[in-house]
Amino acid sequence: MRIDFDPISHRLIISQTVVFENAQDLLSRWQGIAESITEPFLIDCQGLEHGDSSFLAFLIEVKRECVRKNLTVSILGMPRYLHGCIRTYGLEDLFPLEAETFSSDSL
Repeated sequence: MRIDFDPISHRLIISQTVVFENAQDLLSRWQGIAESITEPFLIDCQGLEHGDSSFLAFLIEVKRECVRKNLTVSILGMPRYLHGCIRTYGLEDLFPLEAETFSSDSL
């Protein structure tokens, strides 16, 4: 799992694999990054090779933090293989499947 924040493009880039075994590490690293984010940003998931429901839980936590800080966050490149999980858990309002980019405005 890899997470990087590019302050110039305002992108949080998540790549490789996010599963239960490394989700807590991802969340801890996000919490360190989140303190410095003060402007709208984009979560770029295009490099995610594999993610499970732990990745969706992470995204929900990121969106909660953004709502708390009154920040807009959009998600680019939600992997198609997670669409079934989104439907199963009833998360279509948070992650509209017909859109390429999902926004925190849907919270």
